[in-house]
Amino acid sequence: MDMSATTSVHGGFTARDAAELGIDWREVLDLSANLAPIPAPEELLQVARRARLDRYPDPEYRALRDALSELLGVPAENVVPGNGAAELIHLVARLWLRKGSRVIVVGPTFSEYERAAVACGGEVERLWVPPGTAPDIVSIAAHARDHGADLLVICNPNNPTGWFVPNIAALCASLPPNLRILIDEAYVDFVPEATTAAPEAVLDPRLVVVRSFTKCFALPGVRLGCVVAAAEVADALRRLQPSWSVNAVAEAVGLALPVFRGHLERMREEVASSKGQLVDALGAAGFSDIVVGSANFLLIRVKDATRFRLASLEERICVRDCTSFGLAEWVRIAVPHRSLIRRVVRALAAARARTDGRGV
Repeated sequence: MDMSATTSVHGGFTARDAAELGIDWREVLDLSANLAPIPAPEELLQVARRARLDRYPDPEYRALRDALSELLGVPAENVVPGNGAAELIHLVARLWLRKGSRVIVVGPTFSEYERAAVACGGEVERLWVPPGTAPDIVSIAAHARDHGADLLVICNPNNPTGWFVPNIAALCASLPPNLRILIDEAYVDFVPEATTAAPEAVLDPRLVVVRSFTKCFALPGVRLGCVVAAAEVADALRRLQPSWSVNAVAEAVGLALPVFRGHLERMREEVASSKGQLVDALGAAGFSDIVVGSANFLLIRVKDATRFRLASLEERICVRDCTSFGLAEWVRIAVPHRSLIRRVVRALAAARARTDGRGV
């Protein structure tokens, strides 16, 4: 195995990765992408298979907006569907940022916010919240005010550290009227009793909320997300968005999502149960520095994240090397189904033995 393989910027183990490393990708349990531990309902998969590929989607996505409106509990006029959260983050940046715009990103976090800002000429400042600690929202608001920021970006719950800010409305109230806020709620469906900021976004034109629908249903190949925003902001985003941004398969899946609310509740129950069991098993195996967080993933401190990822692949487990987040001693793993916990812990212990000389 080539130990000089490059550090990944996103999670997800691909056939190309496997070919470069000389392993069969079908043998690998991929925990580097933060997907639900239970598969999508078979009925939803059937919906995807029956999608009409011989017709264009509705360019205005009226029925899809209605379905996502029902799912999220906000008016359809405030919903902008898109080709996954990443596309929508770039779309918001194109609307709100210009050369020299000052952007504050609370990190370590998803790299796409900075990429989108830089692509629009923005100047990015990262506010660092160390793993295992929660952000001080009062200090963040004061910093944004004092430094004349144009946009504040928060991933909530945060990837990869897992903290969650429950009261975005209070944060917005403390910020100056000319400061805009982007809240990425890609993982909010994994948080029990979580409060979404979507209703606030409907009322506050400074705030947009980005949602993803494919992580919670474990369908990352179906690129589907949406922005929730005030009506005038949503209209501006739609004018800026390329036509047919959501393909027919993703549209068909999105139309069916309100029927599967019960699946989300079962998924949350599985995550909560499996996460507790996984943390206990990792602790028993000698992993002492674990950041649990509120979502469906954990951070584990290791000696060298890049070497640990490659060693875990020798055990046919893929973890997320967090070096690209600025966390070279941490790996992130998605919570697996409870039936896989023993396999995962044994593999991670073996990877640790390979990389730092400790026994399994």
